[in-house]
Amino acid sequence: MRSGRTGMIIGYNVQASVDEQSGVVAHHTVTAEMGLQVLAHNLQRVLNLKGAE
Repeated sequence: MRSGRTGMIIGYNVQASVDEQSGVVAHHTVTAEMGLQVLAHNLQRVLNLKGAE
């Protein structure tokens, strides 16, 4: 979709990490940034918290 006067295309990047064995979504992110760095960082944080339990 285009925004008003600037003609820029507005979009979002939806990323999800799914546990391979159970098929459960382990973490998801909606961002305007490109790339997997945000998802990888957040997933690593979730896995570290889960391992500490």
